[in-house]
Amino acid sequence: MNQNIIQKNLFRALIPGKELVDSRKESDYLNYLIGLSSVINFYDQENRLNGSWQPFLLTDPVFLLIAITKYDISNFSQLLSKIRLSKNSLIVPADNNEEKYHDLLNSIFSINYSIYRELEKWSGFMQADNTDYKVKYNTISGIERKFSKIFWAIVGLNKFIVNTYPLWNVKHPDSFRDEFSTDLWRTNMDKEPFFDVLKLNDGFNSSFSQIFDSLHVVTNDLIQFVQLLIDEATTDLSRVSSLKSNHPDTLLLRVIVKLLLKQKEAINTISSRHLDFYYREILGQIPCQAEPDTVFVDVHSGLNQIISLTKGTVFNGGTDLNSNAVNYISTTDCQVNPAVIAGVQSVYKKKLESNKYQLFSTSISNFDKVTKNENGYTNNWSAFGSQNGDPLVTSFVCASPLLFLPGGNRLLTLRIKFNQLITLKDFDQASYFISTTEEWMAYKPQHSFDQETNEVVSTFKFDPDFPAITRLPFIKSGVQTNWPLLRIDFNQFYEDSIIPGIEYLIIENSVEKAKDIILYNQNGLISSMPGMQLFGTNAVVKSNLVLGSAEIFSKPVTELDITFKWGKLPANFFDYYYTYNYYLSQSAPILIKNSLIPNFLISWGGSIIRKLFKKKFKQESTTISEGYFNNRCFKVGFQVLDNGDWTSYKLRSVGNALNISAVNSGDKKKNSGEKEEDLTCFLYPAENDNDLFLTTRFDVLRPDDDVSKKVIINGQANLQNGQYSFSENSSHGFSRLYLDAPGHGFGSDIYPAVVAYTATQNGLVIAQPKGITIPPELLANPQVPFIPTAEDLEIKYKAYQKYEFKELETYPIQLFYFTPFTKFKIYDNDPEGQASVCSNGFSINGNKVVKSEFPLYPTFSGNGTLFLGLQKLITPTYLSMYFEVASSIGQIDLYQTSIQTMSSTGWNEVVVVEDGTNSLSSTGIITLLLPEDIVTNSFQMPNGLYWVGFTNENSNSWQLNLSYINTNGVKLERKFSPDIRINESFHLQANKIVLPPATVPGLTSVCQPFPSFGGKPDETEIQMNQRVAIDIGTKGQLVCRGDYFKLITTKFPEIYYCKVVKERKGKGCNLFLVGNNANDLWASPFLPLISNSLLAEVNDYVAKRTSIFANVMCAAFGLEEVKFKATITINSSVGSDFAKADINNRLNYYLSPWTSTVFSQISIDSPIYIEEVIRIITELNYVKMVNTLIVQTATSGSDLVNLNSGNAIIPSQQSLLFVSAKTHDLTIKVEL
Repeated sequence: MNQNIIQKNLFRALIPGKELVDSRKESDYLNYLIGLSSVINFYDQENRLNGSWQPFLLTDPVFLLIAITKYDISNFSQLLSKIRLSKNSLIVPADNNEEKYHDLLNSIFSINYSIYRELEKWSGFMQADNTDYKVKYNTISGIERKFSKIFWAIVGLNKFIVNTYPLWNVKHPDSFRDEFSTDLWRTNMDKEPFFDVLKLNDGFNSSFSQIFDSLHVVTNDLIQFVQLLIDEATTDLSRVSSLKSNHPDTLLLRVIVKLLLKQKEAINTISSRHLDFYYREILGQIPCQAEPDTVFVDVHSGLNQIISLTKGTVFNGGTDLNSNAVNYISTTDCQVNPAVIAGVQSVYKKKLESNKYQLFSTSISNFDKVTKNENGYTNNWSAFGSQNGDPLVTSFVCASPLLFLPGGNRLLTLRIKFNQLITLKDFDQASYFISTTEEWMAYKPQHSFDQETNEVVSTFKFDPDFPAITRLPFIKSGVQTNWPLLRIDFNQFYEDSIIPGIEYLIIENSVEKAKDIILYNQNGLISSMPGMQLFGTNAVVKSNLVLGSAEIFSKPVTELDITFKWGKLPANFFDYYYTYNYYLSQSAPILIKNSLIPNFLISWGGSIIRKLFKKKFKQESTTISEGYFNNRCFKVGFQVLDNGDWTSYKLRSVGNALNISAVNSGDKKKNSGEKEEDLTCFLYPAENDNDLFLTTRFDVLRPDDDVSKKVIINGQANLQNGQYSFSENSSHGFSRLYLDAPGHGFGSDIYPAVVAYTATQNGLVIAQPKGITIPPELLANPQVPFIPTAEDLEIKYKAYQKYEFKELETYPIQLFYFTPFTKFKIYDNDPEGQASVCSNGFSINGNKVVKSEFPLYPTFSGNGTLFLGLQKLITPTYLSMYFEVASSIGQIDLYQTSIQTMSSTGWNEVVVVEDGTNSLSSTGIITLLLPEDIVTNSFQMPNGLYWVGFTNENSNSWQLNLSYINTNGVKLERKFSPDIRINESFHLQANKIVLPPATVPGLTSVCQPFPSFGGKPDETEIQMNQRVAIDIGTKGQLVCRGDYFKLITTKFPEIYYCKVVKERKGKGCNLFLVGNNANDLWASPFLPLISNSLLAEVNDYVAKRTSIFANVMCAAFGLEEVKFKATITINSSVGSDFAKADINNRLNYYLSPWTSTVFSQISIDSPIYIEEVIRIITELNYVKMVNTLIVQTATSGSDLVNLNSGNAIIPSQQSLLFVSAKTHDLTIKVEL
């Protein structure tokens, strides 16, 4: 006997009632008459014996239904089980066992023939009467569709075995043709081969084992079918008995029996009178009085002040059915704050492997409204979120001038040293974004690990087509900064104890073909287009080319290369400047400035006179092979503008691939009086005296050759902000390439003199005196002074900065966290070196975390957090918050919830004055003492709201479902009138309570979102007797399994079912409970839900009534999902969509007995029978037949498994209950 049977028979078993003397019922008397009539002979008109008088009675459907209810099918069921066990003990196949086959087969054939004869008798009497009832319909339809076919197949198999396997000694079947002669049975006779009907796939070659298994399946189906008919007959009997009878003779017998029943009532009441005397007079028991129900409301004020609501304040709940006033009173003093909840956000923490986790966020919209789904049941939502929410990303953001990369081939390297080992997989899974002028641009860098320095190295390579990397406007970035941003998004995080901390951060740049360049020469601003003149049109000594770049000179530069691709060059400068060199090679006096003609006459005339007295001209001429102008005469230097002064740097030039530097080794003199080191280099390095390179690369070096210092040019980060141009007032951000040698520059200052000299010299050669022989050599006309031009300019540089965050650093950097709720700064290094560190901690939802290094991302404590944003809050004050907790599935546990408020210093623990929810495990009110320092402008949460966080501190994830939240919750209790007796169950429906009759000043509204709960009416005599009987029998202690059911269901009417299951290991046991889901507000009608508060109450109740060694733990049942896969044929009276939805709904209710409904339902914790499911479907008037039906089950986390439909289907574990799948796999065929 299981607990379900105990539940059905509880009152009859515990209350002796009126049946102590004669417990026989009307059905027992009528059944006796049926049995008596079977032994009374019936003689026909010719006085011949023609059976008994039983058919005369069974023609009446009342007598027939009684005969069906009294039919004992259990004997056949037990016999079939024994036959199965006997068959399993045989070694099959084995020839020496063939003689044992006949016992098994004869027995199983005999069971079938006996039951089929009874079915044939029932169907005959049913067809003889016109009364319609369910058992009749199911019997005839079952025989017609299935069992008549199986019957004749069994008979055919019996004959086949007798003829084919004589050694089996199976009895020959009787001739059933005359006995089963009606059309109902003969329609399906011999229509199909028996091996097809019985599913003997091998046909005539089937083995004994196959034959036996097939017979066992069909016999078991037959027994289940008859058992269903017996169960239905009990229900049909009461209805058919009340109908007008068409059988007056049998009706007379029924009247006589009813008169006999009247005679026993007087005798049977002796027991009730005795029981009443014993309970009331001896034991002194009286019925218990009614207990008030409870309801939660939330009240609201229209004033911007706190209103006090005293204990005992009366609220009006309308009137009852008898027009009596229903009043409720508040149970405690409370304060009504004008605060309202403006936003609700839940964050769920999903644990992963390797001590990592993910976060998922859900925004709740209708948190202060009761909403229902399409089936009319209350919706709920997970307080601590679920993994069905939106994945959350937390970002580590760096802002630095080194990230300013407007163009060119850019290589950005990020090197991070952590305080503990971290895998490259963590960075590969992250997402990277770099700021541009208008938006964030995604980029996937390459990652590596530097074994020597234990640094994680991230490398970004941007080609010229990639947008300029610049500062992103605030409207796009959400943070105030002057520098470009690099954002790293993480969606997987390490636990707090092992979250990686940053020891230092290195940012490196390597840029080729930098584009952010402005150029100036002696003539002003110039373009970098082909043909640009380096030193203007008059390239004299100290002429310069000014190069400006906010990109380069705002950074700590470690390498700087400037490459010119020259315009048209002469073959060599010696030849180009030959005339200049010839002129300068003569012993010409110093020229007087601005007096060229006299100087010409003086110098050249003197030279001619001197030459006239020489015998040979060539002997007195000076060689010009080492001319003033040559390929290596032009030298340039490099200076950087630093704080208004030009600082010289060492420069070396490289032509093509051959390095010819103007800086020779050993230039630094050891003697103090010698020339200092030359910092200049060749403008045009040449491979030899005659070959010039078409390109020159200038490498800028430190002037002091200190290799220990990585940076050669200190950057001025503020150059990236504001206007950038060169003027006399410029103090930073520019460099210049100046012409240092030769003294005459490119000859523009002596060009007129050379022209005049050439003309005079050539004139003297032409007009030479008589008698003087001078070689007729004319000087070539001098070339126009060369103007250095370039077709292209390329600048390559590298920059480097290391941030250790431990000492004051002058080069700026800002670090930010982008959390799911806000963006805030955690480190700010301004140009004056005043480091500003966020000292409030780095936790998204809890207390601050003290770490010596910067965590890579903020921490998240607990396993989920519910964030509530409040408006109109007055502090400091008490605030009562009402939480409606939905019923759940799971084991009662000690829940741990921490509550914090957001202050100016971060999250702080709040004082909990009273917790009526048991850490949010059940519906109730939490009263908080909110501090004065709670703010609306914190850096960690969105501004404008006061934030309160409820964090799940359990070691495991806890599924807490809420249906409603609001401020100013008040607990009310019904106030009974002393002169009114409560005789029936009562509960106040939702939205019935209104403002107190005596209006509280400032109180504007009262909301009662849910019905009242708890409470009991006045105890009846029967309930009192039941309670006393249970107390006497159990002594108020829980000892055996039956005691649990008796005591718990009596004490807690909300409990629908309970079951004790002993643990396989250990001495403890579990008490599994199901709540009575009788109202339409439950969120999941097809789940065996129970509230956590009820679980806790039952757990405490059981603990007080069991031994300390019993170790009983209350819990909700586990679930095993049942899904039906069926093909169903319907008529055309309804559509297939309607039929599918309707059948699916009925199957859901069938498997959910804890939910009240008018539909047929299975007994809880009972097997599922296929025939019963088919009956439920075929009861629908539009269903013609169920073609196929397969049962599939699955436990949590497993796949659906097909089950053998021939057996009683039970849950796979005692702790599981069958629950319906939300949607069954139904194929609907419409037959016209």
